[in-house]
Amino acid sequence: MTRDEQLFLALAGWLDADTSYVADIGEIMGHTAGRQIVDMGSSALRLMLKHDKPDEWLSLAAKITGGNPVPEEDRGRVAKMKEHWRRWITENLL
Repeated sequence: MTRDEQLFLALAGWLDADTSYVADIGEIMGHTAGRQIVDMGSSALRLMLKHDKPDEWLSLAAKITGGNPVPEEDRGRVAKMKEHWRRWITENLL
């Protein structure tokens, strides 16, 4: 396991523990662990995919990339949103 993965898993555990009951995406993104995950950049995206993080984490992915590969017609359809992100990460980072 790489240092990035160890850090990511520690931050993910902290974020999950503190926000598992939270529905507000802003609270997740504003959490210290969430901000640190965003600061990890593309390595965090690969690890999000590898560890199949919760749907709410898609906002962290958008914050990292500064964009969103999900077309308007699929926004709000979580399974489709995850497919688009998986494809984008695979095509652009792996």
